[in-house]
Amino acid sequence: GFGRAFSIVGATNEHAIGALKIQRCNIVSNGYILKTDGSSVINGFVFRDNDCGENGYDVGGGIDACVAGGVFEGNVMESCRNTIRLYGASRGNVIKGNYFEDPRGQAAVLLSDSTEFDIGPNYYFSIASDYKVYLAYCRGGACRDPWMGPMNYFVAPCNGLVSANAANKVPA
Repeated sequence: GFGRAFSIVGATNEHAIGALKIQRCNIVSNGYILKTDGSSVINGFVFRDNDCGENGYDVGGGIDACVAGGVFEGNVMESCRNTIRLYGASRGNVIKGNYFEDPRGQAAVLLSDSTEFDIGPNYYFSIASDYKVYLAYCRGGACRDPWMGPMNYFVAPCNGLVSANAANKVPA
């Protein structure tokens, strides 16, 4: 495999790229499935019906990006570290209908500083990560899968989010 199957680095002077679609691909044994440089944003990202295995198994990760208006749907994601990690004011993302097997690292799905998201339902099997879904400082979204994380920006009633529950924590 490669260090990164897909990489977005300083895409333009505006540090954004639009309408990226990755569909019906086999992405196996890479350091990352997709990684942005931390200052680039992907607008209108579609990641659908892909078969991904052992990306970032020991180090690295799956998808590690700032995304606006992304759809992550119908994927088979096996043995990836932090399989889908969206950060940096990611907004309007949908993550549903995916199959996560043997996710590693902190969680199969990690969102930080995200708004207007819709997660689940997804299917999780043989969990090796600490959590199924980890949300940090997110607001204005919905999560149908069990999740955990700090919610510093929430005020009751948590903008439609279900409350955190212990079903998300993987037993020791």
